Amino acid sequence: MDFELLVGIFPQVLLDGLLLGFMYALIALGYTMVYGVLEFINFAHSEIFIVGAFVGAEILLSLKNAGALETLPWPLVLLGVMLAGMLASGALAVSIERIAYRPLRAAPRLIPLISAIGMSFFLQDVIRLVESLWRNAFNLVYP
Repeated sequence: MDFELLVGIFPQVLLDGLLLGFMYALIALGYTMVYGVLEFINFAHSEIFIVGAFVGAEILLSLKNAGALETLPWPLVLLGVMLAGMLASGALAVSIERIAYRPLRAAPRLIPLISAIGMSFFLQDVIRLVESLWRNAFNLVYP
């Protein structure tokens, strides 16, 4: 093995590992907070994160296609994309809680769990459908 190559890529690998660890910690903290407040595991939690990421990516791609990405300062673009992703995720989380979880608070514990799993599957398929329509390539995944 080339020792110089390993030493050269070590800072990037370390940074990638730290960022991935922070993302895992953020998602785990979200799961913990949701479980502490609602007292059930929200399986759609990851999909809510994904919607925020896709909203940010789509805004970034739209700015690039419009030619505005080169003219705007990058801190402003980063702040705007992050804010839009957070707002989209927050709005989706509130609407899911009001539509799918709040009516089931008095139900037995298994019913909200099934609703959360169903919401997770629903959001995965909606994300797959929307992205495939925009990219013009429907990706079917068979079990």
